[in-house]
Amino acid sequence: MNDFGRFVYEPARVYIFIDMTHKLFFIIDMTHILFFIILIVSPILYSIAGLGIAIVNDFKSIEGDRELGLQSLPVAFGADKAKWICAGSITLTQLGVAGYLASINEPIYAGILLALILPQIFFQATLLIPDPIENDVKFQASAQPFLVFGILATALCVGHHDFSA
Repeated sequence: MNDFGRFVYEPARVYIFIDMTHKLFFIIDMTHILFFIILIVSPILYSIAGLGIAIVNDFKSIEGDRELGLQSLPVAFGADKAKWICAGSITLTQLGVAGYLASINEPIYAGILLALILPQIFFQATLLIPDPIENDVKFQASAQPFLVFGILATALCVGHHDFSA
């Protein structure tokens, strides 16, 4: 291979080579693949959880969305199905992250994340599921701080985890 450009990141052993036709080649040391999984999968999962939080904002504008022909989730699926999609996307994605943290031998951070998920499930059961239209602001004010602290706990775990072990 003719090296036109080259980037080497030794701690995670990522080698990026660009040949003369400007194609990008990645050679990743498989012992450090967990590092890349958390860098790619975790933001995607938390983006899905963020989508669940964003759906909560759509409940208060169902009538306006219908009048304008906008297909927000509550309009497209109905408020009853949308509240379950919302709760599921918030909870299941965080459970996936907690499972991943446990799988990389970080049980303390996984436990912290699980402890932060429990109040969110409580607020989903008491505010979101019974009446998402009436309780949308209360739900966000009650549950969203726990999601944000979960993101922080995940970031601290990734920052302190030794991926070379």
